[in-house]
Amino acid sequence: MKKKSNKFLAVLLALMMAVVFMPTLSFAAGPGNAGDQPKGAAAKEIVVKMTVNNKGVIAKTNKGAIMANKSVTVKDLNKDGKMTFDEALVAAHKAYNKKSGYAVGLTPWGTEGVAKLWGVETSNTLFLVNGSPIPTGVTVDTVKKGDKLYASVNADDVNYADWYTFFNKSTVKAYAKRDITLNLQGFQGMSYNPPAPVKDVQIGKWVKGKFVALNNVKTDSEGNATFKFAKKGTYYVTAKGTVEDVNWNNDPIEAPIMAPVCKVVVKKARAAKPINVKMSVNNKGVIAKTSKGAIMWNKTVKVIDTNKDGKFSYNEALIAAHKAYKAKGYKTVKGEYGLQVTKLWGVKTTNTLYFNNGEPLSINVGEAIVKKNDKLYASVNADDVNWADWYTSFDKTSVKEKANREITLNLTGFQGMSYNPPAPVKDVQLGTWKKGKFVPMEGVMTDSDGNATFTF
Repeated sequence: MKKKSNKFLAVLLALMMAVVFMPTLSFAAGPGNAGDQPKGAAAKEIVVKMTVNNKGVIAKTNKGAIMANKSVTVKDLNKDGKMTFDEALVAAHKAYNKKSGYAVGLTPWGTEGVAKLWGVETSNTLFLVNGSPIPTGVTVDTVKKGDKLYASVNADDVNYADWYTFFNKSTVKAYAKRDITLNLQGFQGMSYNPPAPVKDVQIGKWVKGKFVALNNVKTDSEGNATFKFAKKGTYYVTAKGTVEDVNWNNDPIEAPIMAPVCKVVVKKARAAKPINVKMSVNNKGVIAKTSKGAIMWNKTVKVIDTNKDGKFSYNEALIAAHKAYKAKGYKTVKGEYGLQVTKLWGVKTTNTLYFNNGEPLSINVGEAIVKKNDKLYASVNADDVNWADWYTSFDKTSVKEKANREITLNLTGFQGMSYNPPAPVKDVQLGTWKKGKFVPMEGVMTDSDGNATFTF
């Protein structure tokens, strides 16, 4: 995260010494002092949305609901023709907390400001309108119809360095078992720096006023987090953690975040529409044959979203391929590193390799994703000692030529387990596939560049 400049730190320290630090954003005369304002025609009521943070967790209402994005009807209490944040807070407490949950009084700095927010006696507060901190104070800064307000009881009573954080989406509609990705940004509430990604904080859900972590879900270096829910329902996704920052002395600190929130409405799981891929199968150095004796090369496979997660795994493609062309020839088990194939094309083995569009899989078949028209290659390997089988491919997948005319193909490949760039494959025999067997073409071998020329 960006560190504040020395100049800014000096100014901030001077502000603190002048007793104009954090309470500046919390000044509130409150309705009891409304008589100090000139009375006139009251402005018409407006409706705003309000969220309240209570030391890193979204607050709950007096009825136990989440205090996030709640509609608040604001009245012009002192009839000065405008609506202030203070009047919005009065209305919010009356509707969702209690009237006595909000109060003004003398702060530790000897100034009058917010002394109680959402029932918590504190002067360590921050207030934002549409994601921007208010510039002056709650009784001065105004709100308008449709504004989104955020009121925070801060957690950091030492450095006053709480970060305001927010997701890139406030609502999401999704299906059960399908991935949902949110991005988390934020800034230190007192520094007014541009928003930056908030990394390595725990993502969770709000349950009855408490934060419940989602297992193994944290934001990455870009602030992104991906998760899913297994069942339909309405979930309030939030986050909890700290951000690496510095205080006014430029000392490193861990700044707590103010809770973000996203309402996630999850519908019952629904399978994605089937897709077609192409699949080839190698059986220890020879292209396999189907249960009907045809070559299992470039065959169309209709893949079904069997677990209804909206994606198609390589495993689902293998299931579909075996169902269509080699029934009961495929088995898997859950291993230490994910789904492990124990039987492929009727062969009991764990010595297998898998490729998608000529690239080896970097993860197991249960996690690897395939897309429409992908070209898949599944291999029962021959080398059970060194596990060094090479994946090879010609430069052409089909040729049309007249009889007795020369045809030249180029063969390249790489060791399936090494992931090296493809290289020419020399001194190997070319042949034809007949009824599941390799029939060599007399005298046809690849040269040092992987080329071979032949005729029919």
